[in-house]
Amino acid sequence: INFMGHHAERVNTMGIPQFINGKPALDKYGKQKYRRSGSTNGSTDIHCEIKIPSQYLPVGWKIEVKNKDTVLKAQVKYAAKMQRVGVLHSIIRVGELYLFWDEYYRIMAL
Repeated sequence: INFMGHHAERVNTMGIPQFINGKPALDKYGKQKYRRSGSTNGSTDIHCEIKIPSQYLPVGWKIEVKNKDTVLKAQVKYAAKMQRVGVLHSIIRVGELYLFWDEYYRIMAL
C-alpha cells in the first residue's frame, strides 16, 4: 500500500510478551503471558489512509489479517463502528492473500 502512494502501518494489537529474569512469564496453563498493548479492543492489524481517485480527501481503511482463528466479538463490534463512521474495513485471511488485490482494486473503483 505504501509503494502504491498511500499510507499503511502495522499496529501491535496482540499485546506485549511478559518476561521474568529474561524468561517468558507463563500462565497456569503454561502459555506465554501478555501485557495489554493499549490499543482499542477489536482494533485491526493494519491502519491505512488511501487516496481514491473519485474522492477529494484520503479515506481510512482498516485491515484485519486472520490466520486460522475466528473473528472475535470485539472485532465485529469494531468493524461496525468503523463502517458507521465511514471508514472502510476488510478482513483478509492469510491463505487468501490474493484476494487483497481484488479488494484494493474494488475500493479504488469507488
